[in-house]
Amino acid sequence: MGADMFKVDAIGKYPIHVAVFSGSLDCLKILLEYEAIAKTGELCVGGAEAEGAVNFFDNHLINLPDGEGETALHLAVNGGNIEMIDFCLDHGSDVAAMENHDFTAIHYAARRGELMVLSQLLHWQPELMVSLLSGVNRNGHTPLHLAVMYNHAELAACLIKWRSPMEVQDKDGWTPLLLATAKCAIAACLTLIQFGADLHALDLSHRNVLHLAIIHGALKDEALWQQIQKHGLYKQLIGEEDEYGCTALHYATEGGSSMLCVTRDLLASGASCLRQNGARETPLHLAAKQGCVATVESLLRTDHGLWSMNTSDAQGCTPLHIAAAHAQTQVVSLLIAKGSSLRRCQKGRTPLHWAAQAGCLETCKVILGANTCIIDACDFRGMTALHYAAQKGHDSVITHLMDKEAKFVQDANGLYFTSYAFKKENVKAALAIISNKRWDEIIELLNHTDQCPIEKVILELPSLCPIIMDRYIKEEGNLSKSNYEVSYDFSILQPKALLLDRTQHTPLHLLKVMISLQRDELIVHPLCNALLWCKWRRYGFWVHCLSSAFYINFLICLTFLVLSHEPLQHTANTRLNETCYNLGLKSLKDLTTYYSLSVFAVATAYGVMSLHKFIDHHFVELGATALFLSWSYFVIHLMRFKIVGIFVVMFFQVAKTLGKSAVVVVLVLISCALPFYVLFKAPDYKAFCEMSKPMQETLAQCFPAYECLYNNDNNGSHPTEMTPMISAFQTPELAILNLLSMSLGDFSFVDTIIEPLTDGNSLTMHFPEVTLVMFVIFLLLAPMILTNLLVGLAVGDIDTVRKQAAIRLISQTVDWYDHIEAALPRKLYDLIVSSTWKSKSGRDSPSVLIFKEKNGMSCGSKTVDSLDLNVPELWRRMELQNKEIRELIATMQKQLNLTKSN
Repeated sequence: MGADMFKVDAIGKYPIHVAVFSGSLDCLKILLEYEAIAKTGELCVGGAEAEGAVNFFDNHLINLPDGEGETALHLAVNGGNIEMIDFCLDHGSDVAAMENHDFTAIHYAARRGELMVLSQLLHWQPELMVSLLSGVNRNGHTPLHLAVMYNHAELAACLIKWRSPMEVQDKDGWTPLLLATAKCAIAACLTLIQFGADLHALDLSHRNVLHLAIIHGALKDEALWQQIQKHGLYKQLIGEEDEYGCTALHYATEGGSSMLCVTRDLLASGASCLRQNGARETPLHLAAKQGCVATVESLLRTDHGLWSMNTSDAQGCTPLHIAAAHAQTQVVSLLIAKGSSLRRCQKGRTPLHWAAQAGCLETCKVILGANTCIIDACDFRGMTALHYAAQKGHDSVITHLMDKEAKFVQDANGLYFTSYAFKKENVKAALAIISNKRWDEIIELLNHTDQCPIEKVILELPSLCPIIMDRYIKEEGNLSKSNYEVSYDFSILQPKALLLDRTQHTPLHLLKVMISLQRDELIVHPLCNALLWCKWRRYGFWVHCLSSAFYINFLICLTFLVLSHEPLQHTANTRLNETCYNLGLKSLKDLTTYYSLSVFAVATAYGVMSLHKFIDHHFVELGATALFLSWSYFVIHLMRFKIVGIFVVMFFQVAKTLGKSAVVVVLVLISCALPFYVLFKAPDYKAFCEMSKPMQETLAQCFPAYECLYNNDNNGSHPTEMTPMISAFQTPELAILNLLSMSLGDFSFVDTIIEPLTDGNSLTMHFPEVTLVMFVIFLLLAPMILTNLLVGLAVGDIDTVRKQAAIRLISQTVDWYDHIEAALPRKLYDLIVSSTWKSKSGRDSPSVLIFKEKNGMSCGSKTVDSLDLNVPELWRRMELQNKEIRELIATMQKQLNLTKSN
């Protein structure tokens, strides 16, 4: 037959293990019979010499271990098959054999609670009973440990009767009694106590049976609790401490309402509330943390409980501090009613600090109701309760403290509470501060300082900034009547002269921050637009008119000077004048400034040359350049006038967009111009006439074009002159310029193609086929595709360009006003800068810089485009609602966890 009975499967089991596991007694008999025959030598084992095979002479088949170290007896006991167990024992199974984790068959039987099997195994070899009952696995568990772990009380009683040791400790130091207590195996615990198990036994953490019973909830069973109370060691167990310094009363109070009866019994039995653990916590500290009012009341009914009420832990915290830190409002109220002190902890914090940090409004109200004087108390970091509430983003606590007139003070780092509140994660807290009636007090204290709240909001919470600015716009009267007016308060956007001295910022710093951070929805707010409009009306218009008048005067003089000179009346000197190149322009940072300086530099150079009568060829060129620069700069100069300013900015924006496609345009023109230059290139007639006669004859014989020139010259006739369009293709530079003109619509199709093609002169179009193909390609590329592409870019992006132009114009105007006001003396600054302004126009928005409603962007009063202002508002509300939903879900999850734990 040759089958190998020592061959393992994929999980390390031999055929005998499979037979036992499947409960096939017949297969097991066959295997053992086969083993007996093999041992006599009458039959050779087929695979005995194979690699990895097991030598049956060294391993009896019935005791052969599998991959887990289990023998056939282990599997039979674990399966509970009595017949299989008897068969294995009859055939020599080793009862003391251990698997890989040192479990014997006795351990398996004890774990399963099989009393009959266990009795059979122990009495099979009575001489091994003591060693088998004392044997431990890798966890240090004896069979008795396993029996009580699974609450097999009857089996545990039998094991004890068979003299199983009751005080053996496992690797955690647990005796069978301690293990049964930790597993809440009540019946097993009662059995062990009945048989005299030591209640004074301690585990590795020095915890006794009472500690473990309270920690793991075993005392919820009245029978066990009564049994422990009746024991003679009960009084001693109450006073014992574990390695953490905790007594049974510490753990009972920490258990809350579930251990309330135990707590009361311990107190009645003399447990002390003054005992402190390693963290110097009394039972009252733990009860205050847990928040069970009934437990706290039970402790406070005792004298030592009242004495422990003002006891400090290792952090200097009393039970009142602990209750406040964990938002246990009822406990806080009870402790205050019992006379608990409101003193500071080691960090200098009062209970109000802890309550504010926890974010419990009701707790704060209870504490302030007991003593309002601590509302402004500072800890050793200089932080008040308002600081901690702002730091954690507790909006309700912030509102209550502000309503209770809490002072706005700096902490040890010089920070006010607003510096903690105005952060991205504290949206609700920031909104509570902004909406509070004391907001104006905060603005008066901190605005335009290093802790400016407006700047903080712009940086961190831009969605809330419109809410702030809306507070400084007030409407009066009826919109449809003449008594309607809008009042604007600019104090939050621009400081007074006295405030400028306490900050290093410029007058319009906040507007510049909005622009630098691209807060477009803020810069177009009615308050910002009204501020710029007010400045325009007070001094901007007049200053710019004066500047424009000066420039127009300069422009007239320069134009008259240039036009009064005859362009062709100049000398032939072409020496380059170095005057206009020696300009120190390296310090320039802005292109507009560079351009303006170029205008005046060229005009000055032209004036100097005119005074010195230095009139040459470059003088005329410089005059033309000066006219172009000066008149084009006048366009830039008009940018600040609202009528034309927006179009000036749009012009440059469109030019910028078109400039991005310049590379494509240039490459297309070059790709078409160079082939036309090659195809339209004609021989030079003058150069041909200056050649020697033999050279002319040689060229005429070789090239048809020169043959035409040679025949015309011999006949005395002049060759046909080229049209102006053909002449424009005789150099590469002219060819590119001509193609640029043609791409803009100046095709001259007759002069360029038709006339040279039909005049019969081989000189004007020597390659007609290729020329026509290239011309068709040019028509498709330049006039059609390229022109439509550029038009599409300019027109399709016009809406974006318009909005970007408006923002760009605002930015330039803000910079202009900022530079003017920063350079003014303080007295003059106070005269021209207005903190308030009233507009009696309810229909037309005061805007210098932005389109009106028909152009898609609003400005001025509150009658603004709903799309621009409602989108940020809706987004802000959605953020607030999402945060509230997340907080609600977190609260429900905490309540669910508490319910499960109880």
